[in-house]
Amino acid sequence: MLVLALVVAACGGSDNDAATTEDIQDDGQAGDDPEEVTESADAPDDEDEEAPEAWEASPELIAAAQEEGQFVTYNAIAAELQELLASAFEERYGIEVVYQQVNTSESIERVDAEINAGRVTTDWVTVPNDPWLEDLVGRDEIIELSPEELPALEAVVDDESVYFGHYVRWGGAATVMVWNTDLVSDDEVPDSWCELTEPQWTGRILGTYQPGAVLNAGLYIAMAEECGEDFLAGLGDQDLDFVGGTAQTPARLAAGEYAISWTLPHVVNPLIEEGAPLDWKPVNGTSVSARYGAVLSQAPHPNAARLWMNWMLGPEAQTIAYGNQQGVPVIDGIENSAEALAPIVVASVSVATPEIESANHQAIGAE
Repeated sequence: MLVLALVVAACGGSDNDAATTEDIQDDGQAGDDPEEVTESADAPDDEDEEAPEAWEASPELIAAAQEEGQFVTYNAIAAELQELLASAFEERYGIEVVYQQVNTSESIERVDAEINAGRVTTDWVTVPNDPWLEDLVGRDEIIELSPEELPALEAVVDDESVYFGHYVRWGGAATVMVWNTDLVSDDEVPDSWCELTEPQWTGRILGTYQPGAVLNAGLYIAMAEECGEDFLAGLGDQDLDFVGGTAQTPARLAAGEYAISWTLPHVVNPLIEEGAPLDWKPVNGTSVSARYGAVLSQAPHPNAARLWMNWMLGPEAQTIAYGNQQGVPVIDGIENSAEALAPIVVASVSVATPEIESANHQAIGAE
């Protein structure tokens, strides 16, 4: 397996201590005989009270976040995934989530402008590369995250590829193969990206081209790692058409304009649920773009932002984001993640590097 960045973190935590027999006796709830304590109708039934999960935030933080009543973010997370996460968070904590999908560059520009103006409107940021976050750390514009305050960090605090003090990698988005099931039979579905340079796919592939984009170029880098240095040149000779990003490919495939492409699972799943003739899978050489999250120092809802960050590292959010082959989680125990089903390359690279631009250009036949 080819790995450009480490992605596995260990899960951990501790349970709350239960009351002992002696504690109950000291409270005068039973006599000297331990058996009487066990059988006493007045003894508390611990099984009736569900202990909080080890990763869950403190009641004090939850209450403070609920007092604020709202959590605000704008970021490049696919709208379909953001809606799933927002709904689950609102249901669990009763806090309204206000979100807007914008591309990463726009998100960075808006946050910087708001910080400089002293009028920050968003609570939490997430980006696929960390240099900007390091800049914010240097300017004291994002808060330090500690396991004492956010218990879910206990599962990742010792993983230097996940926990960075002021920000944390909360997973990775997997780019997967997607195809039109009316145009591609089960027997024709490629087992790897490498097969896309074969003659039967000429003129049938919808590609993506986003200059400087980590996720897009990360896929091309992963393809080349998996299929060899000549692969991108061969792909560029396949008479590809292009759209500006993976969010646009499923609809074009569903309309029958093309047979095969790549996308994010959360983008294609709603179309499949509506009956579109589409299917998808992760394959060898699937790329995963890292997702880093941070709470802004000037966040208008700082407690809700802390609670969101903690929840994003817990099993509920990690399953929503990365179960069903959708990506690579940062905690153990998330069933059916992409990591378990196919060897992957994790592209954790900065925007606009020569390597990225080279991969983009080769894929469109520009070099």
